[in-house]
Amino acid sequence: SILKNLGRSAARFADMKAEKLLPAAGFAGFAAKELGDIFPKLRAKLPESIGAIEYAVGIGAVATGTLMQIKKLRSVPACAVAAAFLGMQMYVLFGCFSGKDAYCENGKQSVYDKGPYALCRHPGLIAFAGAYASLCLGTDLPKRTAAVLTLLDLLLVAFEDVLVFPKTLSGYDEYKKTTPFLIPTAESIKRFFEK
Repeated sequence: SILKNLGRSAARFADMKAEKLLPAAGFAGFAAKELGDIFPKLRAKLPESIGAIEYAVGIGAVATGTLMQIKKLRSVPACAVAAAFLGMQMYVLFGCFSGKDAYCENGKQSVYDKGPYALCRHPGLIAFAGAYASLCLGTDLPKRTAAVLTLLDLLLVAFEDVLVFPKTLSGYDEYKKTTPFLIPTAESIKRFFEK
């Protein structure tokens, strides 16, 4: 009976289409990058560019898997909102701070608490969730896909918040005391406009 259940599970896994597996593979790429940050001795043995490659592969796999599931356009305005959220996410992840802002003089990465990072510690998740909610409204993207990917992103940022960033970003523990995890507060909104 156990072998039959394992056989059925393996058959279901083998029948999964690429568009369902690619997003999971993308998140695995992000998690692999974070594991490298937690275990610097392992990271030291790998090429310096591997983190950027893991992120690029992760984003590419999530995006490709998502696009492969979309067959019908329902609302151009909703898709425009999704594009704006995706643009916001790219800005938050790659464009809102320079290398000068992200690194201390001694070369150790420091926390960045300006711009959207003054509002909350993980503004990229807000943009990600907004993009997928808008895609569900604007296309026939399955709501289950959007929910699962948003949940995976939430788990990823929780993992980063608890295990990765306190070890890799100087000042992160103090940042956690002053900046909310995800939902901006009146105080964090005020700080956003001050910085």
